[in-house]
Amino acid sequence: MSGFSPDWLLLREPADHAARAGNVADAVTAQFAARGDITILDLGCGAGSNLRGTYQLLPKHQSWHMVDYDPLLLESARDQLIRWADEVIAAPAGNQSLTLIKGERTINVHLVAADLAKGMEEVVPDKVDLITAAAFLDLCSQSWIDGFTAAIAKRGVAVFTPLIYDGRDRFDPPHPDDYDMLAAFHKDMLRDKGFGPAIGPKAAEVFGNALQKAGYRVLLGDSPWELDVSDTLAIALAQGFAEAVTAGSEIDNDVVERWLDYRLEHGTWKVGHTDVFAVRRRG
Repeated sequence: MSGFSPDWLLLREPADHAARAGNVADAVTAQFAARGDITILDLGCGAGSNLRGTYQLLPKHQSWHMVDYDPLLLESARDQLIRWADEVIAAPAGNQSLTLIKGERTINVHLVAADLAKGMEEVVPDKVDLITAAAFLDLCSQSWIDGFTAAIAKRGVAVFTPLIYDGRDRFDPPHPDDYDMLAAFHKDMLRDKGFGPAIGPKAAEVFGNALQKAGYRVLLGDSPWELDVSDTLAIALAQGFAEAVTAGSEIDNDVVERWLDYRLEHGTWKVGHTDVFAVRRRG
C-alpha cells in the first residue's frame, strides 16, 4: 500500500476526532459497557489517531494490536502515543509494545508491521473483541472488502470503521467548477492503492451491505469534516485535490488553478465521511 506521511495524519487528527458520529460512538460504548477489558485489532493504524479517538468509548483495560505496513508510521505511532499518555508504565527501547495510562484507562499497545494486502490471518490475535480501521476502506478494492467481511464474519467479531470517505462534499459558497473537480477527484481515488482498484466513495455502502448479508446488524452515522477556508487542513486538502486532478489530466490546468485560487480564499467545505459499526445478529 502506498503510504501517507505522519505529518498529514497528524494534521487531520483534530478534524477526524471532532467528526465522529455520535450515534455510532454511543452504540460502540453500549456494546462493551458491561466489559472490564477488551482486545482491539486496529488495521492501517497510521500514526495512532484511531486509538486516541476511540479509547474513551471502550472499557478501562484495553489491549490494542495496531497494524500498519509502513515502519515510519509505526514509529510515529509509538512516539505520539508516549507523548499523549498521562503516564507510561512500560516502553522498552527497541520494543514494539507499550503500556500506557490515559485518564482512568490502562492501555496495552502492540505495534505490528504487516502487509494487509496479503490478508489478515497473520495479524489477528487469538482473542479479539473488536476490529477497527479508520479512514481506510475507501482505499480498498471490492475484493479486499469482501475478504475482510468474510474474515470478520468467520470470527463473529464486532467491527467499527469510522471516517470512510463517502464523496458527499459540500462547498459554501459554491463555485462553477466544484462538480467537475469533485468528479475528477473521485475518479482519481479509484487507482490501486495496494489493495486492488480502490472502491473510493462507495466503500461505506458496499461494506455495510456486505456485513448485512453476512448476518450483521449495521449502524451508519455521518461524520463530516467541517472546515473553514482558514484551516490549515482545508488548505492542504484543496491543494491535494488540485494535484490529484492535475495528475489525472481530467481538467485543464487553468481550470484547476482557478478553482484552487477560489477555494483558498472563500467559504467553508464539508467533507463527507461515514462511520460504520456492526455486530453479529442473534439467532
